[in-house]
Amino acid sequence: MASSGDEDDGLRRAIALSLLNSAASPELYSEASTGPQNWTDQSTQDLPVAPSTQPLGAMNRKAMEQERLARLAARKRRFSISPPPTQRRSEQADRPSKVLRLEGPTVHEIIDLDSPPAPRATVLTRSKQDARHNTEVCASSGLQYPRGIVKKTWAFGHPRANDIKLEEVLQKADLNIAVLSAFQWDVEWVMGKLDSRKTKMVFIMQAKEEALRAQYRRETATTPYLRLCFPPMPGQVNCMHSKLMLLFHPTYLRIAVPSANLLNFDWGETGIMENSVFLVDLPRLAEGAQQSKTDLTFFGKELLYFCEAMGLDKDIRDGVLKFDFANTSHLALVHTVGGSHYSNNMKRTGIVGLSRAVRALNLQTQDPVEIDFAASSIGSLNMEFLESIYLAASGDDLPVEKREADIKDRFRIYFPTHDTVAASTGGTQVLFSRSQKQAWAYVGSANISESAWGKAFFDKAKKAWKINCRNWECGVLIVVPPEELEAQPGKVVGMEVFKGHVECPFKYPAEKYAGRKPWFFMEREKRSAFAALAGDA
Repeated sequence: MASSGDEDDGLRRAIALSLLNSAASPELYSEASTGPQNWTDQSTQDLPVAPSTQPLGAMNRKAMEQERLARLAARKRRFSISPPPTQRRSEQADRPSKVLRLEGPTVHEIIDLDSPPAPRATVLTRSKQDARHNTEVCASSGLQYPRGIVKKTWAFGHPRANDIKLEEVLQKADLNIAVLSAFQWDVEWVMGKLDSRKTKMVFIMQAKEEALRAQYRRETATTPYLRLCFPPMPGQVNCMHSKLMLLFHPTYLRIAVPSANLLNFDWGETGIMENSVFLVDLPRLAEGAQQSKTDLTFFGKELLYFCEAMGLDKDIRDGVLKFDFANTSHLALVHTVGGSHYSNNMKRTGIVGLSRAVRALNLQTQDPVEIDFAASSIGSLNMEFLESIYLAASGDDLPVEKREADIKDRFRIYFPTHDTVAASTGGTQVLFSRSQKQAWAYVGSANISESAWGKAFFDKAKKAWKINCRNWECGVLIVVPPEELEAQPGKVVGMEVFKGHVECPFKYPAEKYAGRKPWFFMEREKRSAFAALAGDA
């Protein structure tokens, strides 16, 4: 039963929403329209403006109150797209926590009383990692991470050290457009992190069947500040696993690639921290300026390619080109585009795209490579696939050039035991690659499976190389600067080189399983991601 405080807060939110000025609401998908209208705000001044056809203020207060009561009945449930999260640690999620809830007309924000967020406009140098990677930080520009950084997700009740909250990632105070994607969602919780009076939203979500897409559109029909994007999922593609955020602010674009889904426990609100997030802030170009796709860095080109493949609207993609990618030349975006791909498209994605990214950053090597892969999910593995990962990490031109590789003592996979997961709710995916002269890490959504990285083979019917990818994935390749490596002749650099760049989520050297029980993901429930917004119990 909801408390009177919850009811009062919900009533205030419903009344405030009903009084919003309709002119502040952008266009959305509607059944009668041919597509979304262009959005405009402080971050995309030259995009055309279209009046709203379904202003939020048009909803009467009685209807809003009825929807509020329906939402209260479902407040204790967790909402996610298929497959939804497990119900592990429910007792921990329900326990009293030391938090302060800030009441407002549209948001609930959870604040850690022991360590309030840092002021947004200040230079953040709380750790050596911040200082090392972002020496060009300028308080006046608002750029906190101009060269990129990897941080842990915050966890309630834990000391703060190189971590970040979702609120600190989003920086909603001046957030104009938020493009969010994830595999699992708690939509009502996400909405509580944003201010719909200021921020237009694009949710990139999994919906394979047209019937489910139509359902999601119906359930958001009265949410005029929200667009939906459904990446193509033809044939054998069954998982939109990518996590990506494009956060448009007046003076900069923040690109974030987390391993966390959009769920409260993945972002630390139940006190567990096992996820990571890559962030980079790109400054806005001069007014009216726009970069050409051909002039972008490798990182920028692959980001635009991935956004277009997902079906992200052109006005959003054009908006990305209004920011300066110059400080991303040392990074590579690595993606997996669901479906079957030939020729140049094959070379850009999945495991073949990983090998291309390694070469693009001049990290290819014929020296022995040590691979350490931490995963929260493991598919059906075989030696052929593991050898392909190893060769891609070496920069071999897959799939044409494929040499023999002895990986038995050079490839280690880290996967949680049953006891580890019983005491946690998160998960992270990190690939560490080391040789005598190079060290880099992949941080992103891809686990160690052919579904995540794809399978490349020769199509005899079409007489061409082909890659089949069953998932959508996204990650970033982060390089340890050569000057920080203390290479010794004939020896691979140690894991300590990643300190200050990407935190290692496991002990090294690690213990073997030795008969311990692995974790199995089996508990599932199905429920619409937008049920709360639609008022369904």
